Amino acid sequence: MANEIFVRPMKKEEIEQFERWALLNSELSLLDPAIVAYPTLRVMAAENGRVIGYLPYHDVLMLESFAPDPEATDLERAEACRQFVKTVYSVASSAGVREIIYFGKDDRLNRVAERHGFEKIEFPVYRLKVK
Repeated sequence: MANEIFVRPMKKEEIEQFERWALLNSELSLLDPAIVAYPTLRVMAAENGRVIGYLPYHDVLMLESFAPDPEATDLERAEACRQFVKTVYSVASSAGVREIIYFGKDDRLNRVAERHGFEKIEFPVYRLKVK
């Protein structure tokens, strides 16, 4: 019978091993090396007598569904979104959050977002709703 696996916070003396393992798996895990400087970064370790793996996680701000006045012009919509993002950026910066994410299906807003620093991510996104 295998030992049960437990999860705990990573220990300081494991940082070097975590970094080495993360780099070895970076192609599959899509590692963003910039996360090591994120103020909200935390890393978990899974072990059963020996460390099986590490999983870093950090806070992000998710922009939800924009609800514009149906009679608003494209320019008004774009400017409203720009002002929303500036405000959320300030909130994120104050809270130590280093990433803002949104799902974009509106091509007009997507073009504005890309012109203002958002990068399009071409990888599958998965969601788990917590109940």
